[in-house]
Amino acid sequence: MESQEWRTTVELIEELDAEAPKFTHVLLAVGFEHTTIFVRADDPNRLSALNDAVSAGGKPAGFIGLKVRDGHASFSRRALREYAEEEWVVHYLDNLIGKAAEALHQAIYDKTNGWIN
Repeated sequence: MESQEWRTTVELIEELDAEAPKFTHVLLAVGFEHTTIFVRADDPNRLSALNDAVSAGGKPAGFIGLKVRDGHASFSRRALREYAEEEWVVHYLDNLIGKAAEALHQAIYDKTNGWIN
């Protein structure tokens, strides 16, 4: 990764926008030491959100896509090309997907949350 130059935030947003039509929702995960911020493709202020996250020390890591069809949800992930050879980023994105899937499952099946499904 050290030998490859980082792309600009504008270029990352262009890639996010290119991925958006493939999914119901797509996010760019920006990692910090103890948290993650997500930049949504449907956010009209997505470039500002990404710039703010990077300025605060965040590192864009990869994309998480969600497809919802016929009552089923499926997640996909892809590391940024800057991390294409880094195994840790796959584990990081998979961990985020796992947390999102669990939260989605609880929202759908946990009737104690006050929502009627």
